[in-house]
Amino acid sequence: MKELYKKITEKLTSTEAVEAYQERKLPRVKMVDLYRGQYFAFEEQEIIPTPAVLYEFIISHVDSIITVNLHLCYEQLLDTSNISRSLDNALKFFDFADVTIDLLYDLETEKTGKLELVSEETLKDDAIVNVYLVSFVAKIEKRTPEKFNYVEGEHLNTAREIKEFDFD
Repeated sequence: MKELYKKITEKLTSTEAVEAYQERKLPRVKMVDLYRGQYFAFEEQEIIPTPAVLYEFIISHVDSIITVNLHLCYEQLLDTSNISRSLDNALKFFDFADVTIDLLYDLETEKTGKLELVSEETLKDDAIVNVYLVSFVAKIEKRTPEKFNYVEGEHLNTAREIKEFDFD
């Protein structure tokens, strides 16, 4: 999972990403981190720099599928009601989510297939920032211990030499 986390981090902080956010007049991602409930327990932790992307995952080894949940955190100081004078500016976190999803769509690693978007939703709980939840799924390589890999006879490779040992 380290490889996927690093690849997501690299993609979201790349020059391509910075340009994509700038094109939509959005700030670049300032932090990518593992999700630990940072936007709930803000009294106990440092305030996270926004925009931020918080990463968590679930692997189903039975189906060989990984679900990656990203918490897209965007500072919210503006009123999002229909009577707001700055509604377009207040709703920029939707634009931030669109750009982020576009950047990550089809991302893959050696051990995972391409990320496929499966759901999007806004956080319903009280938090200090706007949180847009995005879920991707991908196929993942089965985890098998190296020393117990099972092979059929026709796939077995041998060294083709007999070693002699002198036990005297």
